[in-house]
Amino acid sequence: MICTKFQILSIEMTTIKYYIIGFVSILAVVKVCQPFNKLRIFLCTTTAVGFYLATYLFKNLLHLEMLSNKELTLFIILAIICIPIKMIFSHIIAKNTIRVIY
Repeated sequence: MICTKFQILSIEMTTIKYYIIGFVSILAVVKVCQPFNKLRIFLCTTTAVGFYLATYLFKNLLHLEMLSNKELTLFIILAIICIPIKMIFSHIIAKNTIRVIY
């Protein structure tokens, strides 16, 4: 659907989906690392930089394409949309779970 509307090839859409899954995973790492200290900031930073650096270095092995400005813009828009959705789901899950205090 998005592929035909924005005239994006299937392989490029697969790359965008791969990056979005990585972005959501990085958001999960950031959530787990809170509250931040120096070690946790280092972990979040290396996770984010490492993921996108690895996708660039191993794009042929992963069958990923370089994104043009159009696809990169779509990725950024989708990533921005993912942030509030993840926050809403995290809030709902936290509200419906029993907290155990040690």
